[in-house]
Amino acid sequence: MIVEDIFDRTGQAYLCMIHPARKGNVYRQEIAPVLRLSASLPDELVSSMIAGGGWRERLLGVCMGMAKRPVSFLEPMLRSL
Repeated sequence: MIVEDIFDRTGQAYLCMIHPARKGNVYRQEIAPVLRLSASLPDELVSSMIAGGGWRERLLGVCMGMAKRPVSFLEPMLRSL
């Protein structure tokens, strides 16, 4: 899987990380594709998203990493800074 495939499968869910909906269960519904897909992605791909690309790729990578094992992605987070 490549980054473009991830964006295709998660849609614009990354936007709700910037502007979360505060009504009822809307936020959970918006991030559900990210949570579902994150478990199946290799850590190397998530790390490369966090440390590379543009802001959308980094934001989605951080969200994927947080849904997996946050401590595993400390090094890519430091590189992204």
